[in-house]
Amino acid sequence: MDPEALIDDDLNDEPAATMAGLRILVVDDVALNRDLVTALLAPHGHIVDEAPGGAEAVEAVKSGNYDIVLMDVQMPGMNGMEATQTIRAMKGLATLPIIAMTAQALASQWETCREAGMSDHLPKPITPASLFAMLKKWAATETDEPSAAPTGDVGVPEELRDEFLAQCADDLARVRLLLTWKSPTALKELKDLAHRVAGTAAMVGLADLSDDAAAFGETLDRGAALDEPECSEFLARVERITKAAAA
Repeated sequence: MDPEALIDDDLNDEPAATMAGLRILVVDDVALNRDLVTALLAPHGHIVDEAPGGAEAVEAVKSGNYDIVLMDVQMPGMNGMEATQTIRAMKGLATLPIIAMTAQALASQWETCREAGMSDHLPKPITPASLFAMLKKWAATETDEPSAAPTGDVGVPEELRDEFLAQCADDLARVRLLLTWKSPTALKELKDLAHRVAGTAAMVGLADLSDDAAAFGETLDRGAALDEPECSEFLARVERITKAAAA
């Protein structure tokens, strides 16, 4: 993977040095999401560690001395809000900037994150502009000079895009099999698929698919049955778009 491919060559001279060298923890249960955020940050001199879940994030901050934590909210096991509450109870970490990364942008949902101790929220899909603006907001000091965030068109490393498409194909095949078997875990797997696609698709250039997945996830949350037309339509659309993107 060539992380530099995420930023156009003409952005290499952006005055990001004043914010370089931040120590950042990226927490997300989807490895591809962590890789995409890391690929945005690393070329600008930031030191990035990754954690696949809330429990791992809690362990990491005990010795990581981080400047900022980017925390996914919806994760299996210990979720982002539970991890944040645990971190806030630890000595010396009451003011550590913990930024919620979430595809859920409703005011009520952000209020829940804030009550859990999160400092701010970064909506998914994450863009370079929103990411660097958040770093500037929470990690800049009074002596920092203004630092411009990367702008312009952003490319995604081909390896990461291919990884997303391959994962979609695997997930799609598994969900279809579970539906055929009428497995009791089919609904959970389908919700997980919608969540992953909603949070990642736009970051690899498939914004329409991301929007569809977010809408379908909301449909499932409202109690839609697995045999309703929306389910078949969503799976068929994921299959069409991922096959077309891979061609």
